[in-house]
Amino acid sequence: MRAGLVILRAYRRYKVKSYVREVNRRFKNVRSMKDHGRHVKWWAWTLIKGLNPEEVLQIRAKVAALEALKGQRADLGLQRAWEGNYLKRDSPGTASAFTLVSGELQRKDKFMRRLFSCNVRKINHFHKAEDRALLITDRHLYKLDPLKQYKPMKSIPLYNVRPPPPHPTLPPARSWGTYVTSWWVTGLSVSPGKDQLVVFHTKDSRDLVVCLQGMVPPAESRIGELVGALLGHFK
Repeated sequence: MRAGLVILRAYRRYKVKSYVREVNRRFKNVRSMKDHGRHVKWWAWTLIKGLNPEEVLQIRAKVAALEALKGQRADLGLQRAWEGNYLKRDSPGTASAFTLVSGELQRKDKFMRRLFSCNVRKINHFHKAEDRALLITDRHLYKLDPLKQYKPMKSIPLYNVRPPPPHPTLPPARSWGTYVTSWWVTGLSVSPGKDQLVVFHTKDSRDLVVCLQGMVPPAESRIGELVGALLGHFK
């Protein structure tokens, strides 16, 4: 039974990767086509309609990441499966505590989906780095304290997210104040390098600057997935 599940997951990853590669190839010269790619879009729909909802969401996120970051970053992580909820996988020893807090937040804030979670290194306005955890749902961005059983520290509403600029200038980070906030995420910036730095811009300019860390395997890049998960959700 376990071997069958492993084979099934591997097959699903293969289907998603194959689809993304083929979509990228077929849409490469779509602007120069006489029908502006209408026949290509029909072909894409015939493939995607046979996928399950989880695979469709993953493909939507990968296409969104490719559209926003192609030519800006070398490794978008398109060739691997996007799991989204990495805190459980990267920190198995504290997974039960995270599950408990996540469930409590879901009951309180009524979110439907967990878009992304990961260990991060937060940089404050004193240039001090602290270990934190990030949980992004379809309604909020949460900053959690992994040293205190993932105690929620900040909750920021997600209203809209715009694609990152090609060469972002990172504004200085500021302090965040209390747990319940009255502002919301207005944008997202990443660097063109191989680092895992990401800046969440907020309406009042109190940007959250973090670096994704604690990945398993260590060299895995998740910036493309984070961008794709957000943009794909708001499309």
